[in-house]
Amino acid sequence: MRAILIKGLIIRRIDVENTLVAMQKAVDGKIETVTLRDNGVMICDREAMPKDKPYNSLASLIAGTGIYGDALIVGADCDTFCDVPDPFLVFADFPDDYWK
Repeated sequence: MRAILIKGLIIRRIDVENTLVAMQKAVDGKIETVTLRDNGVMICDREAMPKDKPYNSLASLIAGTGIYGDALIVGADCDTFCDVPDPFLVFADFPDDYWK
């Protein structure tokens, strides 16, 4: 499925399998979800703070709450994940060094 990966100050479009294992691998840990507007969902590592993962300022800004470690944005369709909604794709259109 189409997703956006927020890794530090880098935001990239990626394709990730719609499986628990693939999403856990993308965020390097057990997943936790944060509901976003426009049917978006941010997936992050729920144990990121105890693992001393760095504060993710971009993901936190988008989510409106503190996010640590890498984050993944996907879509939500009822009880399942799907492609990232189009309004979030604008974040991936910036050059890699834009947010530095």
